[in-house]
Amino acid sequence: MGNIGSEFSGTTFNSPGSVTSPGNVTVTGNITTIAGSPTFGSRVDTVIISAPGDITTGNINTSTTSSFNIDTGGVNLNAGGNLQTGAVNTSATVTGSTDITRAGNVRLNAVGNIIFNSIDTRASSTLSQNGNAGNILVSTQRGTVRGLETAASSTFTIDARSDESRGSVEILHGGGVDNVPFIVGDATINGTFSGIATKNQSLNSQSFAEPGRLTFGNIEEDRIIINFQNSAPTLPQIVAPLNTNQNQPISFILATLGLFPTDADDDNVAIQISTILPGAIFTSNGEILRPGDTITSRSNLEFTPPTGTTGTINNAFSLVASDRVSNSTPTNVGVEVASTNPPIEPPPIEPPPIEPPPVENPPIENPPIENPPDSEEKPVVKEEPQPESEQEPDFKEEEDNKTEDDLPKEIASSNQSSIEVDPFVSELEESITNQFEGYLDDEIEPDVKDLPDAREALNNVEKNTGIKPALVYAMFVPETVSDTDSKIPQKIIPKNSDVLEVFIVTSTGKPIRKRVASVTRELVLKSAQKLHREVSEQKRTVTNAYLTPAKQLYQWIVAPLETELQKQGIKKSRLLSPTLVCDRYLLLRFTMVKDS
Repeated sequence: MGNIGSEFSGTTFNSPGSVTSPGNVTVTGNITTIAGSPTFGSRVDTVIISAPGDITTGNINTSTTSSFNIDTGGVNLNAGGNLQTGAVNTSATVTGSTDITRAGNVRLNAVGNIIFNSIDTRASSTLSQNGNAGNILVSTQRGTVRGLETAASSTFTIDARSDESRGSVEILHGGGVDNVPFIVGDATINGTFSGIATKNQSLNSQSFAEPGRLTFGNIEEDRIIINFQNSAPTLPQIVAPLNTNQNQPISFILATLGLFPTDADDDNVAIQISTILPGAIFTSNGEILRPGDTITSRSNLEFTPPTGTTGTINNAFSLVASDRVSNSTPTNVGVEVASTNPPIEPPPIEPPPIEPPPVENPPIENPPIENPPDSEEKPVVKEEPQPESEQEPDFKEEEDNKTEDDLPKEIASSNQSSIEVDPFVSELEESITNQFEGYLDDEIEPDVKDLPDAREALNNVEKNTGIKPALVYAMFVPETVSDTDSKIPQKIIPKNSDVLEVFIVTSTGKPIRKRVASVTRELVLKSAQKLHREVSEQKRTVTNAYLTPAKQLYQWIVAPLETELQKQGIKKSRLLSPTLVCDRYLLLRFTMVKDS
């Protein structure tokens, strides 16, 4: 479009389109609404341009100079994309009347960036001093605002001065994707070439770097507002703890923690170190990290807990998402440090109990010595029991097999401890068996096993293969249930907040029960369902996308057991549970849960 002129009538442009298929409006020339000779009390209407896409125009002029009062038209531009226009002039000047003269209001609004040459809404009346300037609003919630030059016959880029205290200016911006400051006196990135003025307020050279609303002037009709809008980014708050051994580093990348920031303003967001546990060493690609340093999703990170530390570290380090001007709530990352001093554990070694049987040999040899009192004349003849001494080894083996007096005591002691836990294990087996029965939707009557049955099966496997196996169970319980309760709650209504518990049953020793802190049914099911999709849909099986959920499930379900498995001498690949029940109707194979 070229130049457009009209005598006092409104000029409206509408471009059809939508957010997904935007329509743009482009006027390569100028838009002018001051042609002809105005009459007393005339009014020039507003220029309105709306488009779901971009708007581009030349200068827009609705200004009037007259010998009697007149109201000039305003300018209202609304763009769903970027907005760029030339000099906008809605000023009003009256030379021969005492009535009130009003300049037009200017409103430039866009989702993206806004660029204009200058804005002039001044008003003056030479006889009455009753000129009211137009109000100015330049608004973009995400983009930047740039005023490139001074208005005609003015030293200001935005000029809303008048005879009376009428005419306000408001600049609302989002700083762009990098949240750059708004600078009065520098239009290079985000700001105005020169100053901003109303009747009683002016800004000439000032930078506004922090989000917030600043107001200059107490009168609503005569003030300047600079409003920097920004929403802080967010970062997930629940993170599974990392695992390592005493005095050993942990190597990982951010993706393994599932820390992906989001930002409502679509700003560029970085992840920064907030805190590091004193005494710990945290590096990125070999460089020492300190609070305030930035890390990327591809940084090769390594964390080493303080020397000698073992157990749970809840706040090993914390991270925040930053968009340069606002930070998310810190996310704490914990570390489980396993002790590397198993020599403290040797009490389970049972060689000492094996040595007592040889102590019983003297009593076996003593009986022949007690026989001489029956016949003192045959002390030497009693040496004939030598053949019997040849049978003593078989006798000892037989006695060992039949158990000595001390051995039954040890077995009874072990049985007592297992009997205390046996009802719990039986209930767990019954619960899981019922889940399988419901899942198969079959009228079957499965045989529920108890703890002795399980141990017998494990002993048979160990005898036949030479490999020590273990049974592993996983289930969810309400967070209100104590981890010391000896019974499984009945008729549980599943909730997303239920916490994960894992169990180990071996051929000897007490069953081990461990609650995995901060890991809920919702977290496990989401990862399990994602893993199931990645390995069950043919088009996904050609990728490695399954590794992320598989590693996550490993950290939650298997990693908490590693210390106990090492103590028992059981390799992870020997877990005697081809199927792991995470929840009703959800089955996972251990081969799908990976640690590398």
